[in-house]
Amino acid sequence: MFYFKKLNENYFIYFILIFVFFPLNYIPQLFDGVYLDYALETGNLKAVDFWYKDASRYVHFFIVYLVDIFAKNTSIPAEIFLDNLTVLVLILLCIEVKKYSKLLFDLEDRWCNLAALFTAIFPVWHTFVAFNVAQYLISIYCLLFGYRNFIKQKKIKILIGLIFIILAFDVESNLSFIVGLAFIHLILNKSNKLNDTSISKLITIIIICVVYYLLKISYIPTTGYFGDYNKLGWNLVNNNFTPNKLLNNILNYSTYLLLFIWIPLIFNLHVLIKNKKKLLKINKNFKFINNYFLLIILSAFAIFPYLLVNKSSSILYLADYYQRHAFLLAPISGMFFAIMFRDMAKINIFRNKVNLNLYLIIFIFINLILLNYGNLRKTESYHFRKNLINELKAYGPIPKGDVQIISKNLPADLRSVEVNQMFYKAYNVAGWWGIAKPELQKFFSPPYVNGKSIVIDEGYSTVNIVNDYSLECKSYIFLKNDLKKVDRFKKFYVINYRKHYNIDRVLKKC
Repeated sequence: MFYFKKLNENYFIYFILIFVFFPLNYIPQLFDGVYLDYALETGNLKAVDFWYKDASRYVHFFIVYLVDIFAKNTSIPAEIFLDNLTVLVLILLCIEVKKYSKLLFDLEDRWCNLAALFTAIFPVWHTFVAFNVAQYLISIYCLLFGYRNFIKQKKIKILIGLIFIILAFDVESNLSFIVGLAFIHLILNKSNKLNDTSISKLITIIIICVVYYLLKISYIPTTGYFGDYNKLGWNLVNNNFTPNKLLNNILNYSTYLLLFIWIPLIFNLHVLIKNKKKLLKINKNFKFINNYFLLIILSAFAIFPYLLVNKSSSILYLADYYQRHAFLLAPISGMFFAIMFRDMAKINIFRNKVNLNLYLIIFIFINLILLNYGNLRKTESYHFRKNLINELKAYGPIPKGDVQIISKNLPADLRSVEVNQMFYKAYNVAGWWGIAKPELQKFFSPPYVNGKSIVIDEGYSTVNIVNDYSLECKSYIFLKNDLKKVDRFKKFYVINYRKHYNIDRVLKKC
Protein backbone atom coordinates (compact mmCIF):
# COMPACT_ATOMS: atom_id res chain seq x y z
CA MET A 1 0.00 0.00 0.00
CA PHE A 2 2.87 2.34 0.82
CA TYR A 3 4.42 2.01 -2.63
CA PHE A 4 1.03 2.32 -4.32
CA LYS A 5 0.41 5.52 -2.36
CA LYS A 6 3.82 6.89 -3.37
CA LEU A 7 3.10 6.00 -6.98
CA ASN A 8 -0.18 7.88 -6.87
CA GLU A 9 1.56 10.88 -5.31
CA ASN A 10 3.94 10.80 -8.26
CA TYR A 11 1.25 10.22 -10.87
CA PHE A 12 3.50 11.58 -13.62
CA ILE A 13 5.12 8.12 -13.62
CA TYR A 14 1.98 6.68 -15.23
CA PHE A 15 2.40 9.10 -18.14
CA ILE A 16 6.08 8.12 -18.52
CA LEU A 17 5.21 4.42 -18.52
CA ILE A 18 2.51 4.85 -21.19
CA PHE A 19 4.06 7.46 -23.49
CA VAL A 20 7.79 6.84 -23.06
CA PHE A 21 8.36 3.33 -21.68
CA PHE A 22 6.18 1.44 -24.20
CA PRO A 23 7.37 3.22 -27.39
CA LEU A 24 11.00 3.08 -26.24
CA ASN A 25 10.89 -0.64 -25.51
CA TYR A 26 9.16 -1.35 -28.84
CA ILE A 27 11.46 0.65 -31.12
CA PRO A 28 15.13 -0.45 -31.37
CA GLN A 29 18.10 1.92 -31.59
CA LEU A 30 17.82 4.50 -34.37
CA PHE A 31 19.89 7.53 -35.44
CA ASP A 32 23.40 7.42 -33.88
CA GLY A 33 22.21 4.62 -31.63
CA VAL A 34 22.67 2.09 -34.47
CA TYR A 35 26.46 2.02 -34.16
CA LEU A 36 26.03 1.43 -30.45
CA ASP A 37 23.64 -1.41 -31.23
CA TYR A 38 26.18 -2.88 -33.66
CA ALA A 39 29.01 -2.64 -31.13
CA LEU A 40 27.00 -4.31 -28.36
CA GLU A 41 25.73 -7.01 -30.73
CA THR A 42 29.22 -7.87 -32.01
CA GLY A 43 30.91 -7.39 -28.65
CA ASN A 44 33.40 -4.91 -30.14
CA LEU A 45 33.36 -2.01 -27.70
CA LYS A 46 36.76 -0.80 -28.92
CA ALA A 47 34.98 1.08 -31.69
CA VAL A 48 32.61 2.70 -29.20
CA ASP A 49 35.58 3.61 -27.01
CA PHE A 50 37.19 5.11 -30.09
CA TRP A 51 34.04 7.11 -30.90
CA TYR A 52 33.49 8.49 -27.40
CA LYS A 53 37.15 9.48 -27.09
CA ASP A 54 36.81 11.43 -30.33
CA ALA A 55 33.78 13.17 -28.80
CA SER A 56 35.60 13.56 -25.45
CA ARG A 57 32.69 11.95 -23.56
CA TYR A 58 34.29 9.53 -21.17
CA VAL A 59 31.42 9.41 -18.68
CA HIS A 60 29.00 8.40 -21.41
CA PHE A 61 31.32 5.61 -22.55
CA PHE A 62 31.58 4.35 -18.96
CA ILE A 63 27.77 4.05 -18.84
CA VAL A 64 27.78 2.00 -22.06
CA TYR A 65 30.59 -0.15 -20.66
CA LEU A 66 28.54 -0.90 -17.53
CA VAL A 67 25.47 -1.76 -19.64
CA ASP A 68 27.60 -4.19 -21.65
CA ILE A 69 28.82 -5.89 -18.45
CA PHE A 70 25.25 -6.24 -17.13
CA ALA A 71 24.04 -7.63 -20.45
CA LYS A 72 26.82 -10.22 -20.67
CA ASN A 73 26.37 -11.38 -17.07
CA THR A 74 22.59 -11.60 -17.12
CA SER A 75 21.95 -12.77 -20.70
CA ILE A 76 19.45 -9.92 -20.94
CA PRO A 77 19.74 -7.94 -24.21
CA ALA A 78 21.65 -4.68 -23.81
CA GLU A 79 18.76 -2.84 -25.49
CA ILE A 80 16.54 -3.58 -22.48
CA PHE A 81 19.10 -2.07 -20.11
CA LEU A 82 19.55 1.00 -22.33
CA ASP A 83 15.81 1.65 -22.70
CA ASN A 84 14.87 1.18 -19.09
CA LEU A 85 17.85 3.07 -17.74
CA THR A 86 16.54 5.98 -19.81
CA VAL A 87 13.04 5.62 -18.35
CA LEU A 88 14.43 5.42 -14.80
CA VAL A 89 16.51 8.58 -15.26
CA LEU A 90 13.52 10.44 -16.71
CA ILE A 91 11.52 9.53 -13.58
CA LEU A 92 14.39 10.73 -11.38
CA LEU A 93 14.63 13.95 -13.39
CA CYS A 94 10.93 14.66 -12.84
CA ILE A 95 11.39 14.08 -9.12
CA GLU A 96 14.23 16.63 -9.20
CA VAL A 97 11.92 19.10 -10.94
CA LYS A 98 9.43 18.64 -8.07
CA LYS A 99 12.17 19.44 -5.58
CA TYR A 100 13.39 22.46 -7.52
CA SER A 101 9.83 23.79 -7.79
CA LYS A 102 9.75 23.81 -4.00
CA LEU A 103 13.34 24.98 -3.56
CA LEU A 104 13.25 27.90 -6.00
CA PHE A 105 9.63 28.99 -6.09
CA ASP A 106 8.12 27.51 -2.92
CA LEU A 107 5.28 25.93 -4.86
CA GLU A 108 2.67 23.85 -3.05
CA ASP A 109 2.71 20.08 -3.60
CA ARG A 110 -0.09 20.14 -6.19
CA TRP A 111 1.85 22.58 -8.37
CA CYS A 112 5.15 20.75 -7.80
CA ASN A 113 3.47 17.58 -9.04
CA LEU A 114 2.20 19.46 -12.07
CA ALA A 115 5.73 20.70 -12.81
CA ALA A 116 6.92 17.08 -12.77
CA LEU A 117 4.03 16.03 -15.02
CA PHE A 118 4.73 18.80 -17.52
CA THR A 119 8.38 17.71 -17.62
CA ALA A 120 7.32 14.08 -18.15
CA ILE A 121 5.21 14.98 -21.20
CA PHE A 122 7.62 17.55 -22.65
CA PRO A 123 7.36 16.69 -26.37
CA VAL A 124 11.01 15.86 -27.04
CA TRP A 125 11.37 12.45 -25.44
CA HIS A 126 10.62 10.57 -28.67
CA THR A 127 14.33 11.11 -29.45
CA PHE A 128 15.28 8.59 -26.74
CA VAL A 129 15.27 5.83 -29.39
CA ALA A 130 18.93 6.76 -29.81
CA PHE A 131 20.71 6.08 -26.51
CA ASN A 132 23.42 8.57 -27.42
CA VAL A 133 20.68 11.19 -27.27
CA ALA A 134 19.22 9.75 -24.06
CA GLN A 135 22.60 10.22 -22.40
CA TYR A 136 22.02 13.98 -22.59
CA LEU A 137 19.20 13.35 -20.11
CA ILE A 138 21.52 11.46 -17.76
CA SER A 139 23.92 14.42 -17.73
CA ILE A 140 21.09 16.88 -17.03
CA TYR A 141 19.87 14.76 -14.13
CA CYS A 142 23.42 14.61 -12.71
CA LEU A 143 23.59 18.39 -12.96
CA LEU A 144 20.31 19.03 -11.11
CA PHE A 145 21.02 16.39 -8.47
CA GLY A 146 24.56 17.68 -8.07
CA TYR A 147 23.66 21.34 -7.68
CA ARG A 148 20.90 20.58 -5.17
CA ASN A 149 23.46 18.80 -2.99
CA PHE A 150 26.18 21.38 -3.63
CA ILE A 151 24.12 24.15 -2.00
CA LYS A 152 23.75 22.15 1.22
CA GLN A 153 25.80 22.94 4.33
CA LYS A 154 27.20 19.46 5.04
CA LYS A 155 30.65 18.90 3.52
CA ILE A 156 29.81 15.37 2.34
CA LYS A 157 26.76 16.71 0.48
CA ILE A 158 28.86 19.46 -1.11
CA LEU A 159 31.45 16.89 -2.21
CA ILE A 160 28.80 14.59 -3.70
CA GLY A 161 27.29 17.59 -5.44
CA LEU A 162 30.63 18.61 -6.96
CA ILE A 163 31.25 15.08 -8.25
CA PHE A 164 27.86 14.90 -9.98
CA ILE A 165 28.22 18.41 -11.40
CA ILE A 166 31.56 17.51 -12.99
CA LEU A 167 30.11 14.25 -14.33
CA ALA A 168 27.35 16.29 -15.96
CA PHE A 169 29.84 18.30 -18.01
CA ASP A 170 30.11 15.55 -20.62
CA VAL A 171 27.34 17.64 -22.19
CA GLU A 172 29.07 20.99 -22.60
CA SER A 173 25.87 23.06 -22.61
CA ASN A 174 25.53 22.18 -18.91
CA LEU A 175 28.45 24.54 -18.22
CA SER A 176 26.25 27.47 -19.17
CA PHE A 177 23.06 26.07 -17.65
CA ILE A 178 24.46 25.59 -14.15
CA VAL A 179 25.80 29.17 -14.08
CA GLY A 180 22.29 30.36 -14.94
CA LEU A 181 20.78 28.05 -12.31
CA ALA A 182 23.13 29.37 -9.62
CA PHE A 183 22.40 32.94 -10.70
CA ILE A 184 18.61 32.74 -10.47
CA HIS A 185 18.92 30.80 -7.22
CA LEU A 186 20.93 33.71 -5.86
CA ILE A 187 18.22 36.16 -6.93
CA LEU A 188 15.44 34.07 -5.43
CA ASN A 189 17.22 33.21 -2.20
CA LYS A 190 15.46 34.49 0.89
CA SER A 191 12.94 36.65 -0.94
CA ASN A 192 15.51 38.36 -3.13
CA LYS A 193 17.83 39.24 -0.24
CA LEU A 194 21.39 38.56 -1.35
CA ASN A 195 23.74 36.82 1.08
CA ASP A 196 27.40 35.97 1.11
CA THR A 197 26.78 32.22 1.06
CA SER A 198 24.80 32.34 -2.16
CA ILE A 199 27.30 34.66 -3.78
CA SER A 200 30.20 32.40 -2.86
CA LYS A 201 28.33 29.40 -4.34
CA LEU A 202 27.81 31.26 -7.61
CA ILE A 203 31.45 32.33 -7.79
CA THR A 204 32.57 28.76 -7.05
CA ILE A 205 30.34 27.41 -9.83
CA ILE A 206 31.75 29.93 -12.32
CA ILE A 207 35.34 29.06 -11.36
CA ILE A 208 34.64 25.31 -11.68
CA CYS A 209 33.09 25.79 -15.12
CA VAL A 210 35.93 27.95 -16.43
CA VAL A 211 38.66 25.65 -15.05
CA TYR A 212 36.91 22.53 -16.37
CA TYR A 213 36.50 24.03 -19.85
CA LEU A 214 40.13 25.16 -20.05
CA LEU A 215 41.40 21.77 -18.86
CA LYS A 216 39.18 19.89 -21.29
CA ILE A 217 40.17 21.84 -24.41
CA SER A 218 43.83 21.60 -23.35
CA TYR A 219 44.13 17.93 -22.35
CA ILE A 220 41.10 15.99 -23.65
CA PRO A 221 39.90 17.92 -26.73
CA THR A 222 37.58 16.50 -29.36
CA THR A 223 39.39 14.84 -32.25
CA GLY A 224 38.76 13.07 -35.56
CA TYR A 225 35.08 13.13 -36.49
CA PHE A 226 34.47 15.66 -33.73
CA GLY A 227 37.63 17.69 -34.19
CA ASP A 228 35.71 20.75 -35.30
CA TYR A 229 32.31 19.70 -33.93
CA ASN A 230 30.90 22.57 -31.85
CA LYS A 231 34.45 23.82 -31.39
CA LEU A 232 34.36 27.45 -30.35
CA GLY A 233 36.51 30.02 -32.09
CA TRP A 234 36.31 33.64 -33.08
CA ASN A 235 35.43 32.85 -36.69
CA LEU A 236 32.69 30.43 -35.66
CA VAL A 237 31.16 32.84 -33.15
CA ASN A 238 31.45 35.73 -35.58
CA ASN A 239 29.70 33.75 -38.31
CA ASN A 240 26.92 32.44 -36.07
CA PHE A 241 26.14 35.59 -34.15
CA THR A 242 24.62 37.34 -37.13
CA PRO A 243 21.21 38.99 -36.69
CA ASN A 244 19.46 36.61 -39.11
CA LYS A 245 20.84 33.41 -37.57
CA LEU A 246 20.27 34.57 -34.01
CA LEU A 247 16.72 35.70 -34.72
CA ASN A 248 15.87 32.46 -36.51
CA ASN A 249 17.29 30.27 -33.74
CA ILE A 250 15.69 32.28 -30.94
CA LEU A 251 12.33 32.15 -32.73
CA ASN A 252 12.69 28.38 -33.03
CA TYR A 253 13.28 28.02 -29.32
CA SER A 254 10.47 30.45 -28.47
CA THR A 255 7.93 28.03 -29.99
CA TYR A 256 8.10 26.01 -26.76
CA LEU A 257 6.43 29.02 -25.10
CA LEU A 258 4.49 30.67 -27.92
CA LEU A 259 2.51 27.55 -28.76
CA PHE A 260 0.83 27.77 -25.35
CA ILE A 261 0.75 31.52 -24.69
CA TRP A 262 -2.87 31.67 -25.84
CA ILE A 263 -3.97 29.55 -22.87
CA PRO A 264 -3.56 32.22 -20.14
CA LEU A 265 -4.78 34.92 -22.55
CA ILE A 266 -8.00 33.07 -23.36
CA PHE A 267 -8.41 32.08 -19.72
CA ASN A 268 -8.15 35.70 -18.52
CA LEU A 269 -10.61 36.77 -21.20
CA HIS A 270 -12.93 33.99 -20.07
CA VAL A 271 -12.71 35.23 -16.45
CA LEU A 272 -13.38 38.79 -17.62
CA ILE A 273 -16.46 37.79 -19.60
CA LYS A 274 -17.93 35.84 -16.71
CA ASN A 275 -17.13 38.59 -14.16
CA LYS A 276 -17.40 41.90 -16.02
CA LYS A 277 -17.67 44.08 -12.95
CA LYS A 278 -14.91 42.39 -11.02
CA LEU A 279 -12.02 43.20 -13.37
CA LEU A 280 -10.46 45.79 -11.09
CA LYS A 281 -10.40 43.38 -8.18
CA ILE A 282 -8.05 41.09 -10.07
CA ASN A 283 -5.18 43.48 -9.68
CA LYS A 284 -5.87 43.81 -5.96
CA ASN A 285 -6.04 40.09 -5.33
CA PHE A 286 -3.31 38.92 -7.68
CA LYS A 287 0.27 39.81 -6.84
CA PHE A 288 2.55 39.43 -9.86
CA ILE A 289 6.04 38.05 -9.23
CA ASN A 290 9.12 37.88 -11.45
CA ASN A 291 9.32 34.07 -11.60
CA TYR A 292 8.55 34.02 -15.31
CA PHE A 293 11.27 36.52 -16.06
CA LEU A 294 13.83 34.55 -14.06
CA LEU A 295 12.92 31.31 -15.84
CA ILE A 296 13.26 33.06 -19.19
CA ILE A 297 16.74 34.18 -18.07
CA LEU A 298 17.54 30.56 -17.18
CA SER A 299 16.27 29.54 -20.63
CA ALA A 300 18.72 32.01 -22.17
CA PHE A 301 21.58 30.30 -20.32
CA ALA A 302 20.25 26.92 -21.51
CA ILE A 303 20.14 27.83 -25.21
CA PHE A 304 23.18 30.13 -25.32
CA PRO A 305 25.70 27.34 -26.15
CA TYR A 306 23.50 26.20 -29.03
CA LEU A 307 23.20 29.72 -30.38
CA LEU A 308 27.01 29.94 -30.36
CA VAL A 309 27.23 27.01 -32.80
CA ASN A 310 24.14 27.99 -34.85
CA LYS A 311 21.86 25.23 -33.60
CA SER A 312 18.28 25.37 -32.42
CA SER A 313 15.16 23.37 -31.85
CA SER A 314 11.48 23.97 -32.48
CA ILE A 315 8.59 22.28 -30.73
CA LEU A 316 7.44 21.24 -34.21
CA TYR A 317 10.74 19.49 -35.14
CA LEU A 318 9.20 16.10 -34.46
CA ALA A 319 10.43 13.91 -37.31
CA ASP A 320 14.17 14.06 -36.72
CA TYR A 321 16.37 14.47 -33.64
CA TYR A 322 16.96 18.24 -33.44
CA GLN A 323 14.81 18.43 -30.33
CA ARG A 324 17.76 17.04 -28.38
CA HIS A 325 18.97 20.66 -28.40
CA ALA A 326 15.99 21.56 -26.19
CA PHE A 327 16.43 19.01 -23.40
CA LEU A 328 17.57 21.71 -20.96
CA LEU A 329 14.27 23.50 -21.49
CA ALA A 330 12.31 20.52 -20.10
CA PRO A 331 12.70 21.29 -16.36
CA ILE A 332 12.34 25.02 -17.07
CA SER A 333 9.15 24.44 -19.04
CA GLY A 334 7.77 22.18 -16.31
CA MET A 335 8.21 24.84 -13.63
CA PHE A 336 7.16 27.74 -15.90
CA PHE A 337 3.80 26.27 -16.81
CA ALA A 338 3.15 24.95 -13.29
CA ILE A 339 3.58 28.52 -12.03
CA MET A 340 1.35 29.74 -14.86
CA PHE A 341 -1.50 27.43 -13.86
CA ARG A 342 -1.02 28.34 -10.20
CA ASP A 343 -1.39 32.01 -11.08
CA MET A 344 -4.40 31.26 -13.25
CA ALA A 345 -5.94 29.61 -10.18
CA LYS A 346 -5.21 32.78 -8.18
CA ILE A 347 -7.12 34.84 -10.70
CA ASN A 348 -10.04 32.42 -10.71
CA ILE A 349 -11.40 33.68 -7.36
CA PHE A 350 -14.84 35.04 -8.23
CA ARG A 351 -18.24 33.52 -7.74
CA ASN A 352 -18.56 32.72 -11.44
CA LYS A 353 -15.50 30.49 -11.67
CA VAL A 354 -13.96 29.32 -14.90
CA ASN A 355 -13.22 25.60 -15.27
CA LEU A 356 -9.44 25.64 -14.87
CA ASN A 357 -9.23 21.87 -15.34
CA LEU A 358 -10.47 22.29 -18.91
CA TYR A 359 -7.47 24.47 -19.77
CA LEU A 360 -5.16 22.09 -17.96
CA ILE A 361 -6.49 19.13 -19.94
CA ILE A 362 -6.06 21.04 -23.20
CA PHE A 363 -2.45 21.86 -22.30
CA ILE A 364 -1.68 18.24 -21.45
CA PHE A 365 -3.48 17.01 -24.55
CA ILE A 366 -1.47 19.25 -26.90
CA ASN A 367 1.82 18.06 -25.37
CA LEU A 368 0.77 14.42 -25.67
CA ILE A 369 -0.27 14.89 -29.31
CA LEU A 370 3.16 16.34 -30.12
CA LEU A 371 5.04 13.68 -28.14
CA ASN A 372 3.10 10.84 -29.72
CA TYR A 373 3.47 12.24 -33.21
CA GLY A 374 7.22 12.08 -32.60
CA ASN A 375 6.77 8.48 -31.43
CA LEU A 376 4.72 7.76 -34.55
CA ARG A 377 7.46 9.08 -36.86
CA LYS A 378 10.06 6.94 -35.10
CA THR A 379 7.77 3.91 -35.37
CA GLU A 380 7.36 4.56 -39.10
CA SER A 381 11.12 4.74 -39.46
CA TYR A 382 11.56 1.45 -37.60
CA HIS A 383 8.91 -0.33 -39.67
CA PHE A 384 10.45 0.95 -42.90
CA ARG A 385 13.85 -0.47 -41.92
CA LYS A 386 12.36 -3.75 -40.73
CA ASN A 387 10.48 -4.23 -43.99
CA LEU A 388 13.42 -3.24 -46.20
CA ILE A 389 15.69 -5.69 -44.38
CA ASN A 390 13.20 -8.47 -45.16
CA GLU A 391 12.95 -7.22 -48.76
CA LEU A 392 16.75 -7.39 -49.11
CA LYS A 393 16.81 -10.93 -47.69
CA ALA A 394 14.12 -12.01 -50.16
CA TYR A 395 15.87 -10.31 -53.09
CA GLY A 396 19.17 -12.02 -52.43
CA PRO A 397 22.79 -10.86 -52.20
CA ILE A 398 23.83 -7.46 -53.51
CA PRO A 399 27.50 -6.86 -54.39
CA LYS A 400 29.50 -5.13 -51.69
CA GLY A 401 30.32 -1.49 -52.19
CA ASP A 402 28.37 1.74 -52.43
CA VAL A 403 24.59 1.60 -52.44
CA GLN A 404 21.78 4.14 -52.71
CA ILE A 405 18.17 3.65 -51.64
CA ILE A 406 15.92 5.73 -53.88
CA SER A 407 12.42 6.81 -52.87
CA LYS A 408 10.69 10.19 -53.10
CA ASN A 409 8.81 9.78 -49.82
CA LEU A 410 11.07 8.13 -47.31
CA PRO A 411 9.49 7.94 -43.84
CA ALA A 412 12.76 9.00 -42.19
CA ASP A 413 15.94 10.99 -42.77
CA LEU A 414 18.42 8.13 -42.91
CA ARG A 415 22.10 8.73 -42.16
CA SER A 416 24.66 6.58 -43.89
CA VAL A 417 25.40 4.58 -40.74
CA GLU A 418 21.68 3.72 -40.52
CA VAL A 419 21.67 2.47 -44.13
CA ASN A 420 24.85 0.51 -43.45
CA GLN A 421 23.21 -1.15 -40.48
CA MET A 422 20.22 -2.27 -42.56
CA PHE A 423 22.51 -4.11 -44.97
CA TYR A 424 24.37 -5.66 -42.06
CA LYS A 425 21.05 -6.86 -40.59
CA ALA A 426 20.04 -8.28 -43.99
CA TYR A 427 23.27 -10.07 -44.90
CA ASN A 428 25.18 -10.33 -41.60
CA VAL A 429 28.14 -8.61 -43.24
CA ALA A 430 29.25 -4.99 -42.74
CA GLY A 431 30.22 -4.53 -46.39
CA TRP A 432 28.16 -1.61 -47.71
CA TRP A 433 28.37 2.17 -47.57
CA GLY A 434 24.91 3.57 -48.20
CA ILE A 435 22.88 6.70 -48.66
CA ALA A 436 19.12 7.31 -49.00
CA LYS A 437 18.05 10.05 -51.42
CA PRO A 438 14.96 10.78 -53.55
CA GLU A 439 17.00 11.17 -56.76
CA LEU A 440 19.79 9.01 -58.18
CA GLN A 441 23.26 10.22 -57.14
CA LYS A 442 26.05 9.39 -59.57
CA PHE A 443 28.84 10.36 -57.24
CA PHE A 444 28.95 9.27 -53.61
CA SER A 445 31.46 7.30 -51.60
CA PRO A 446 32.66 6.85 -48.00
CA PRO A 447 34.02 10.11 -46.54
CA TYR A 448 37.55 10.86 -45.41
CA VAL A 449 38.68 11.61 -41.85
CA ASN A 450 42.20 12.71 -41.04
CA GLY A 451 43.18 12.35 -44.66
CA LYS A 452 42.07 8.77 -45.26
CA SER A 453 38.85 6.96 -46.09
CA ILE A 454 36.86 5.70 -43.11
CA VAL A 455 36.69 2.21 -44.69
CA ILE A 456 40.48 1.91 -44.32
CA ASP A 457 40.65 3.07 -40.72
CA GLU A 458 39.90 0.19 -38.33
CA GLY A 459 38.16 2.37 -35.74
CA TYR A 460 36.02 4.48 -38.08
CA SER A 461 35.08 1.55 -40.30
CA THR A 462 33.76 -0.40 -37.29
CA VAL A 463 31.90 2.61 -35.90
CA ASN A 464 30.24 3.19 -39.28
CA ILE A 465 29.44 -0.53 -39.79
CA VAL A 466 31.62 -0.87 -42.91
CA ASN A 467 34.52 -2.92 -41.52
CA ASP A 468 34.03 -5.61 -44.24
CA TYR A 469 33.68 -3.05 -47.07
CA SER A 470 35.06 -3.61 -50.55
CA LEU A 471 34.09 -1.69 -53.69
CA GLU A 472 32.70 -4.38 -55.98
CA CYS A 473 29.82 -2.34 -57.43
CA LYS A 474 27.70 0.75 -57.11
CA SER A 475 24.12 -0.37 -56.62
CA TYR A 476 20.91 1.63 -56.83
CA ILE A 477 17.81 0.22 -55.14
CA PHE A 478 14.56 1.75 -56.40
CA LEU A 479 11.53 1.42 -54.15
CA LYS A 480 7.86 1.32 -55.14
CA ASN A 481 4.58 1.80 -53.29
CA ASP A 482 5.93 4.71 -51.28
CA LEU A 483 3.58 7.03 -49.39
CA LYS A 484 3.43 10.72 -48.55
CA LYS A 485 3.08 11.75 -44.89
CA VAL A 486 -0.70 12.15 -45.04
CA ASP A 487 -1.15 8.87 -46.90
CA ARG A 488 0.95 7.02 -44.34
CA PHE A 489 -1.53 8.18 -41.75
CA LYS A 490 -4.63 7.48 -43.83
CA LYS A 491 -3.54 3.99 -44.84
CA PHE A 492 -2.32 3.01 -41.35
CA TYR A 493 1.21 2.50 -42.53
CA VAL A 494 2.45 1.43 -39.08
CA ILE A 495 0.15 -1.61 -39.38
CA ASN A 496 0.37 -2.20 -43.13
CA TYR A 497 4.06 -1.41 -43.58
CA ARG A 498 4.76 -4.67 -45.47
CA LYS A 499 2.67 -3.43 -48.41
CA HIS A 500 4.79 -0.35 -48.97
CA TYR A 501 8.37 0.64 -49.80
CA ASN A 502 9.01 -2.63 -51.61
CA ILE A 503 12.02 -3.18 -53.87
CA ASP A 504 11.07 -2.37 -57.46
CA ARG A 505 14.42 -2.91 -59.20
CA VAL A 506 18.13 -2.88 -58.53
CA LEU A 507 20.61 -1.20 -60.87
CA LYS A 508 24.21 -2.42 -60.54
CA LYS A 509 27.23 -0.62 -61.98
CA CYS A 510 30.26 -2.89 -61.54
